[in-house]
Amino acid sequence: MECLIIRVISSVVLFLGILQPVCAGMQVASEIVDIPFEQLLQTEVITAERLSRQISAAPSAVSVVTAQDIRTFGYRTLGDILSSMRGLNVSHDEDYGFLTGRGFANPNDYAGRISLLIDGYLAPDNLWGQIYFEHDGLIDVELIERVEYIPGSGSTSYGDSAFLGVINVVTKKGGDIGGVSVSAESGSHGWRRKRVSYGQRFENGLDFLLSVSALETSGRTLSSENREDFNPLFERQGNRRLFMKSSYRGWSLETGWLVRALKSPYDTVFDAEDRNGFLSLKHSADLGSSVRQTTHVYHGHYRYSLSSESSGGDWWGVDNKLVINLAQRDTLVLGMEYRDDYQQIQEIDGLRVFEMDRQTVSLYGYYDFSLADDLQATFGARVDSRGDHAATVSPRLALIYSPRPGSVFKGSVGMANRQPTAAAESAFANTAPERLRSAELVWEQSLGVSTRMIAAVYHYDLNNYNIGWWTDEETFESFENHRPLSAKGAELELEHLWDNGTRLKVSFAHQDTRTADSQTIINLPKNVIKLNLGSPVYGDNLRVGLGVRYVGRYLGWMETYDPGSLVADLTLSGEYGKWFGSLSVRNMANARYAELGYLAYYDGGTGRYGADGRNVWLQIGYTFK
Repeated sequence: MECLIIRVISSVVLFLGILQPVCAGMQVASEIVDIPFEQLLQTEVITAERLSRQISAAPSAVSVVTAQDIRTFGYRTLGDILSSMRGLNVSHDEDYGFLTGRGFANPNDYAGRISLLIDGYLAPDNLWGQIYFEHDGLIDVELIERVEYIPGSGSTSYGDSAFLGVINVVTKKGGDIGGVSVSAESGSHGWRRKRVSYGQRFENGLDFLLSVSALETSGRTLSSENREDFNPLFERQGNRRLFMKSSYRGWSLETGWLVRALKSPYDTVFDAEDRNGFLSLKHSADLGSSVRQTTHVYHGHYRYSLSSESSGGDWWGVDNKLVINLAQRDTLVLGMEYRDDYQQIQEIDGLRVFEMDRQTVSLYGYYDFSLADDLQATFGARVDSRGDHAATVSPRLALIYSPRPGSVFKGSVGMANRQPTAAAESAFANTAPERLRSAELVWEQSLGVSTRMIAAVYHYDLNNYNIGWWTDEETFESFENHRPLSAKGAELELEHLWDNGTRLKVSFAHQDTRTADSQTIINLPKNVIKLNLGSPVYGDNLRVGLGVRYVGRYLGWMETYDPGSLVADLTLSGEYGKWFGSLSVRNMANARYAELGYLAYYDGGTGRYGADGRNVWLQIGYTFK
């Protein structure tokens, strides 16, 4: 029956010409940071359903960070941006960052079941499921137009990786640069970075952007004070990035490549390297006035190497869909995706420890329809069939009620499925898919023209929780596989804009996740408070940004609680003519605190990774128009 359904839908899709390439998504017409909140609720974003829809019509509480925010607060990496967003937290060890949110926080899970899109390309690697948002990330933040975080299950559109949410990075176009932009940076711990970007929109409609950058940093020497073990390591690392994006008459081509090197204090034989890259091709076409067809063809590559060890994967896929406008407020999406993870490997001393290849066929649909003038309904479902595994179905239903202008209530329920990563599947026998049941309520309220409030509560039940891949299960015996978990949480955010352009955003997130026997999970701060204040100092030429975040105490690897931390960052940024620059002081009060990392524990320590103290960062740049 399953094969018959796939064949029938495939035939319909092919008959309609779905295989003609297409690009999806729409750019925001104006800077979100410069408009009143009543208009902000009508500003369009690219949501997890890959449609350009209004923030107020999205079935969850969307968070947005714009290019102006990135400049104002001096964010250097995508991880910095995510750390500023409601309900998200980033911890580190000497090699990688670990994203926590919506009640899930195990460092061994890397991305924490929240996925990353770069202009619609699904970026996690096909071995570990990591999204790479620090110096191992694919994109320089200067190339980002905005970052959207859509919490809640996005599995109805994206399958496995969007289990608890989607982070969508929308990059700039060549016309946004309008020439050649060069910048140089310097900072604490030997930080040095150089970037050259060229972007232009030509009279014939061609838009083109090309950027290259190089980073070197000596980092800190991590001793027992930082890692609580006897193996000192350096944070010394460097990377090289290339990003290209072009569009012409409905066609778009995009590629990003990164090489990051991690340097060891012992010998070059212990140096590690990450290689990450993707190629994405899209094209758009209309089948009449109310039907749009889309195709996205993509290829991804990831490799990690350390001494005689090498691991990684390669994959490609094609995603085809129809977007049908049935009425003024009714939209139907039908799509099919084929993905081939044709290589997933780990080699040690030239021997294959494991080698896998997996193919996935997915059918998905999404229907957004009006029940009344003030009531909108959203229903979506996705069927994923991977290799010899049984097919999984991920449905989601949402209601959006707008009793008056500026007031929106949202409720959603759903069920999502997540297949084990290749690394987990190779380590554990009979690894079953994770199954998540979710429920969420959201209230968005405009309090006048200049103030907005967002409140959300959620509850998740997760079965067959797969903690990932452990080399030695006895060492980590307290963390069993297939544990049922229950998560509940609440989030509150207030945002106010003054007439002079000063903007204040304050958020609070409470999350509590427990096992069936009421045990708390590791690395999950129950309370996270954030404050972001940006204000002009001298007209539009000079701005000051203050970011403060409090991360509450969390349970560590050794089953003891680590204390919370309070960190404040200050940035002064400005533009004068074609010059631009910024000066940041991170961790101004030199707070001493630790984060929970995976490798720091695996290497024999306690897992407590000492965070950086006070540090300074300076950027100066010039644009040739």
